[in-house]
Amino acid sequence: MKTLVADSMKTFWLPGEPNFKKGAEDERCVAMGKSPESPGGMWEDVSCLITLPITCEVRFPYSYPRNPRKMEERCQGFALKKGDGSFICQLLSKNSTIAVDPDKTSRVSLPETIAPKEFEFAMVTGKIHFLRAMGKGQYTKARSTCKGEGLAHLVMDDRGQDWHDYVLQFMVSHFPSQDKFWTGGDDIDWNNEHSWVDGEEDYRF
Repeated sequence: MKTLVADSMKTFWLPGEPNFKKGAEDERCVAMGKSPESPGGMWEDVSCLITLPITCEVRFPYSYPRNPRKMEERCQGFALKKGDGSFICQLLSKNSTIAVDPDKTSRVSLPETIAPKEFEFAMVTGKIHFLRAMGKGQYTKARSTCKGEGLAHLVMDDRGQDWHDYVLQFMVSHFPSQDKFWTGGDDIDWNNEHSWVDGEEDYRF
């Protein structure tokens, strides 16, 4: 069942994947690739026992309203501070903010967050994303490594094309000699349906 999605419309499965190939090491985990056989970070199911690079992610909610006049709504999930024709959404810490001016341009200033140290600010989609390269390991180690970083989990490729491209670029830049990378998707409960590691129904793929 190809239920893993990158957003409401798109998946990045290679043709013929997932194939749940059986053998000594059944393919129940999901990797992104950059090889000629797997161009552009396409997904494939692989054995959970192979060793691949680990990228951990922390994400926070962010909401931006359709009506630009309703400035307060842009701060859903954050504290609001107004001043000088603009306003600031406090990002879980008094020194970490998203500042948005009336023409709807925005800048992100994140000198201090509850994201674990050494995580890099990535981008804003419908969420605010931080990433960190965390070495290599088998899938179980990858999940536990990220979970050990507080709010983190294995990176989920679930926010559409721009996020997909960013994640692939991040992985390639931190692991240039590798051609496959762990993503936070698996079928370790053996129901032939891959799910993202946060366990939310909306993130099945």
